[in-house]
Amino acid sequence: MRKIFSVSIFILILSCKKEITSHSLNAESKYDVKSISNSDTYLPLTKGSYWKYHVKTDDETPDMSKLTVLGITKKINSKNYQSIKSVKDGETDTLYYAHDNHDYYIYTNSGTSSTDKISMEILFLKDNISVGNTWVLPAGTANGVNLRCYGKIVEKNITMTFSGTTYKNVIHSYVEIRKPLLFTYIVVNRQDFYTAEGIGIIKNTSDVSLPANSTTLTNITDYDINQ
Repeated sequence: MRKIFSVSIFILILSCKKEITSHSLNAESKYDVKSISNSDTYLPLTKGSYWKYHVKTDDETPDMSKLTVLGITKKINSKNYQSIKSVKDGETDTLYYAHDNHDYYIYTNSGTSSTDKISMEILFLKDNISVGNTWVLPAGTANGVNLRCYGKIVEKNITMTFSGTTYKNVIHSYVEIRKPLLFTYIVVNRQDFYTAEGIGIIKNTSDVSLPANSTTLTNITDYDINQ
């Protein structure tokens, strides 16, 4: 499980455990959709756009990662995903971002056998719902186990500053990935996403509970969005 969350952003990629806040989520809750007048996306996916991040996992030495939009579209689960090149620790991988109306997804696929195969799709942001509203969706599979994504909007229209750069119109969303155990679902990963309008994900905190505890903090250091 750790591999898919270290593509961080998963930060996505994507600390310090005290920075992870648990937010109560109701699996049966509904959300009320409100229209927005600003048509700018919270995840620009133009070819050549990139984001650079500072990634710190537990007491390990910090790493730098870079995500670049390749301009290659792939149909996954009836959505048009953009292929994203991820470079970290000198290793190159591919993940996928999708912007479907007001919904924003990350998809990862790795492994070649039933014992290590991961096919995960996470809805990490809905930009047109109010603070406190939630969602629950299937999140794909890991090692043959069906996962669920529980999400919530925590804050909207906030301002954050990293390395001297101020980001406005930021939405803070919270996501839990849960797997079935007997007659319930248990949390295996908690993530806080901070996504800036017109820029993308600027911060991600990821707390993995299983198979072992691990916490990663990812902050943006640079970006370039092609028009």
